This record gives sequence, structure tokens and C-alpha cells, in this order.
Amino acid sequence: MKKIITTLCLIFGLIPVFAQNGFLAPKVDERTELLSIVFRLAGAQEYVNNHIVSYAQDIDEHFDLYKDHEIISFAQQLRMHRGVGYDAVMSFAINIEIKDGIIHFGGNLADNSLESRWNKESADEFLKLLNDFYIKSNFHDFFIAHQELYAIAEQRFAGVLKIVDFSWFKEFYGTVPEGNFITIISLCNGGGNYGPSVTYLGGHQDLYSIIGSWAIDSTGLPVYREGIISTIVHEYNHSFCNPLINQYYSQMERKAGDFFALVAPEMEQQAYGNDKTMLNEILVRACVIKYQQKAYGDAYTPRLISQEQGNGFLWIDYLVKSLDTYTANREKYPTLKDFMLEIVKLQNSLSPKKIQKELDKKMPVIVGTNIRNNDRNVDPDLTEIIVKFDRPMYTKANGSTYGRQGKDFMPEFKSAKWNENSKKEWIITVQLKPDTEYSISFPGRFFMSPDYVSAKGVYYLDFKTGKSR
Repeated sequence: MKKIITTLCLIFGLIPVFAQNGFLAPKVDERTELLSIVFRLAGAQEYVNNHIVSYAQDIDEHFDLYKDHEIISFAQQLRMHRGVGYDAVMSFAINIEIKDGIIHFGGNLADNSLESRWNKESADEFLKLLNDFYIKSNFHDFFIAHQELYAIAEQRFAGVLKIVDFSWFKEFYGTVPEGNFITIISLCNGGGNYGPSVTYLGGHQDLYSIIGSWAIDSTGLPVYREGIISTIVHEYNHSFCNPLINQYYSQMERKAGDFFALVAPEMEQQAYGNDKTMLNEILVRACVIKYQQKAYGDAYTPRLISQEQGNGFLWIDYLVKSLDTYTANREKYPTLKDFMLEIVKLQNSLSPKKIQKELDKKMPVIVGTNIRNNDRNVDPDLTEIIVKFDRPMYTKANGSTYGRQGKDFMPEFKSAKWNENSKKEWIITVQLKPDTEYSISFPGRFFMSPDYVSAKGVYYLDFKTGKSR
């Protein structure tokens, strides 16, 4: 879930081509664009992005007249009181159909098909308002007017999707549900990617991998590089892994809570708000590593494990090794479900504090910046923010994002570079304004040592500039 904007792109160049049993054409879907735009108008930060500039401008221009529609305030209420955001939004999108200009829930849906943050009352009211918004905003006309853009995205994405080894899912998990693998490209979701599913009466499912768009070419059109394959696999893995965690969560909850308490800031940065979501993610990511092992062999496994530990998944090395046992003993464990009790026993046998202590010894640390945190009188003419590390770093990995106060408090970044002599300073060229609050974060997972160990934690920098001189 959420942002896997892909450190793997830094690692992998060529990706082997697998034989396909069938080709699943990726599509831009009217339903996901509709829901993304509604929640963009509602100010949901995961749906507010301008990566494809011309498209974002078209959205704002077309829908500005409808930002006070009742559905927008209702979406805000759902987000505030029921936590409807991120994957819950996309779950609603794939559980509806648009036919003859009318939106309705799909037929033959199981009671548990819609994500649990929706209840029947809120879903029915949202659907009613969504129909009104769809008609009054002439949404379908907007969607049709952008078919040329969507066709370019679909064509470019298809070149990557055909490389995905869809046979791996049955091979690894031992079973796949009766239904379809459906890949959706979202031009509104930016770096957000989701793996919901639709469950029908009788038990068959359609599995979705909904992939955002965050990279563009020189003309401003979306591009999709081969590094995104791990993200596609990641999102499909959720449909297999989440039900297993749901089934065994009560047996894992206590120790999972101990792990979560140690990495809450890292989880928060990735929008993983509780230990159950963390469990979903660690199993999904370990399974992605198994996919990568098939594609590339074992050479990259230590690097991938180190990166995921930097993301806060402290025991993923133990989990990947346990999955090696699973794959080597398929007669005993025909499906991953048959192996889950071993995973439960493994997690419950571990000491979170001991693992964290061992990792701390290996992980680089951000020791500070040239701006004192919470300084209230920073020179507005300052042109560089220097992030300082306790040791030389791998200079092809770096990054920052908004801090505790949100996106609106990010400074204007011009460029960035490493101090090539010490390799211990990452230097960002900025343009600051006088008498202005700023809030930035530097997640450790964006940085690595030369042996690919991610930096520790999240470094937050909040400051205010002084008045003009």
C-alpha cells in the first residue's frame, strides 16, 4: 500500500522477460479517476498531487465550480470520523459500476467486499451524492476529453506489465482465487499505489493492482519504468497476504504491538497507522523479495532486506529466511496459508528490542542540519540546507518529504547534491521566504550507507525565517 516509489529503481537495471500465460492490458478506469478527484477536492493529501501538471490543471479548472458540492464535505467527514482514505477510497471505486450514466454498486457482491471503513449507511449516502456530483460536474465528458492522454499512459504501461510473471502468484501462494487480475493506472494518485479486491457471492474475486503516476517525460506525459514491476507485484500481494494476517492477527497482536512501538515514526511516514497494517506490509514485502529472488537470484536479497529494515520492518530478514523454508518444503506446505502458523511462531519468538539494538549498530544516523531545529529566526537569504550524517553515505540515494505540519510548509527546492569529498553531507539548494514557517522531514529509508544499510528513523526539521532585512 501507499508509496513504494521505488528504491528498487536505484538497484535494478535490466529485468528478465518471463513467458506469459496471458496478457492483461492495463487501463485508466473512470471509477478510480472519479474517486481520486473527489478526494483531491476534499483535500486528502494522498490524492492531492500535481505530478502530471497539465492534467492537474485541467482537473482544477474543470471541477473548481463543484468543490462546494455536498459530496466534498461528506468525504471530509468520512475521512475524519471513519478514516476513509488511501486504499478505502480505491476499494469503493472498484466496487461500483457506471452504466448508462448512473453509478451503482456492482452485482453479486459479498457483504465483505467493500473495505471495512465503509458501513452500509455511509456507503449508500456517498453513492447517492456521487451520482449527483457525476452528473452535475459532467464528469464523463471530462473523462472522454482526456482519452488521448489515457491511451498514451496505457500504451506505455503495457510495455512494463507484459514483463510481470503472473504465473508466480499461483506457484508461490499455492492457489489463486477464481477471478481476474486487473491492473489500473491512476493519473490522479501520484505516488500512491493500492491492492484492493472485489469479492463476489460464491467466493470468487477480482484482484486489483492500482498504480499511480509520478514520473513524466520532457513533454509532461507519464512514463512507467521497469522498476515499477515490484510495485505491481506488491499491490497484488495484498490480496493474498491481508486475509492471512486477518485470520492469524489475534495470535500475533501482542508481539506485533511491541514491534510497532519501536518503529511508529517510520510507519507514520508511510501512512501505516497500526500494528495490523504493519503486519500486512511486512508479509507483502517479504513475498515481493521472494519474487525478486526468482527474477534476479539471491545477489540483491541482502540489499532489499536492509532497505526494508530501514523502512521499519525490523524482522523481515527472519521472515524471508522462513519463507525459504516454505518454498523448500511445498509437499508439507502446499499453500502459504498452510505455513502461516510457522510465521506466527517465528514472530512470537523474537525480541523486538534486541533486534532493534542490533540494527542500530549498523544504521547510519542523521546527526543534524545547518539549521537548528525549531529556530524561529532563520536568515531568509539562506540558500542551502545541509543534512549531516555520522558516516560516509551512498550518494545515489537521498530524499525528503513534508514534515509534521504538512505539504503546505515545504520550502521551494531548486537542486540537491552530495558533498563528494566527505560524502557525509547532503546539500539542498532552496529559496526561502521571509517570515515563513517551514516543516521538512528526512526519512532514514531514503538514505543508505555504501553497503546499503538504510539510515535510522526520521529526522524532522521545523523552523521559521525572520523578516526581511
